[in-house]
Amino acid sequence: MDASNAFPATGGQKFRYQKRGKVIQSLAVGNLHRRPVTMGRERSQIAARFKQLLKQDKIAFPAARESMVAPAGQGVYVIRDRREKVLHVGRTLRGKGGLHQRLYDHIYGRSSFVYQHLDGHGAKLRGTCTYQVLAEPNERLRALLEAHAISQLCPAHLGTGSA
Repeated sequence: MDASNAFPATGGQKFRYQKRGKVIQSLAVGNLHRRPVTMGRERSQIAARFKQLLKQDKIAFPAARESMVAPAGQGVYVIRDRREKVLHVGRTLRGKGGLHQRLYDHIYGRSSFVYQHLDGHGAKLRGTCTYQVLAEPNERLRALLEAHAISQLCPAHLGTGSA
C-alpha cells in the first residue's frame, strides 16, 4: 500500500509522536492534536482508585458547630443516607478548599444536589448521612473516577451543574 492510499483525506501525510526519541504512534494530519492514550492502563488505574474510594471510612456529617473531617485537596466523594443508599457522587473542580469546602457547600445549601434532592436544606445531611472521600490531584483522573463511580453506584441524584 502506498502512502497516498494509507491516509486518503490527508494526501498520504503522516506525522509521528515522539517521546524520548521513540515513535509512540503514527497519526494522520486530522488527528495531530490528539495525544495517544493507553486506555487499558488508564481504565485499570480508575478501577483501582474506585476500589480505594469504596474502602475509605464512612464519616458522618458533623453536627452544628462541629468541624468537618475532610482533606483540603481536590478529589472525589460519595454521600450516602443512613441506609447506605448512595445519594450523590461528586468531585471538586478547582476551589481552594477542595473536598473540605465542597462538603461544607452541601451542608450550607450551595449545590444543585441540596436544592434538587434535599429541597435546599443542606442541614438534613447532619446526623443522618455519611460521606467517603478520596483525594485525586489529577484533573482528568478525577473526572474519570467521578464518572466511573456514578456508573457503578447509580446515585439518587445526578448533578448537572445547574440548580
